Amino acid sequence: MAETALFPPGERDRLALRLQNAVGGFVDGPRDAVEDADRVLEDTIQHLTAALAERRRTIRTSWQPTPPRAETTPTTSVPPTSAPHASVPPTSVPPTETAPEATLTPDPSLTPKDPTGPTGTPEKPGAPGAPGAPGTPAGDTEQLRLALRDYREATEHLLKI
Repeated sequence: MAETALFPPGERDRLALRLQNAVGGFVDGPRDAVEDADRVLEDTIQHLTAALAERRRTIRTSWQPTPPRAETTPTTSVPPTSAPHASVPPTSVPPTETAPEATLTPDPSLTPKDPTGPTGTPEKPGAPGAPGAPGTPAGDTEQLRLALRDYREATEHLLKI
């Protein structure tokens, strides 16, 4: 099968530019920058999901015979979430057999970074009122900086797919 990009170059460039603008706006408005990065990641995930669904439909039509004309007109509406399963015959799994459980392994590149330094101690002081502690302006900015970094890494990772 020929390799095709899930993101057309123009769409990838548009999302990358939006992410770059969000990161660049951090100095002027940290919270707004993180919210913008969140929206870029959300749009990236939606686009990727739609592209993967289209890829699946294309692959499926390459091997699955076209249903007879009578079956193409549904008599009742099928919810979108169950539509992909509608074409699977009910006898494909015997009633006594259960389907294996799916196991999802988290992608370590998308896992938030450990806030501890090389010695295992927190990089930022955590005592209430200490500079950089949550709830202080410096602590809030640091939390936003870390969140923005994680959004950027996750979005960039997805855009490479």
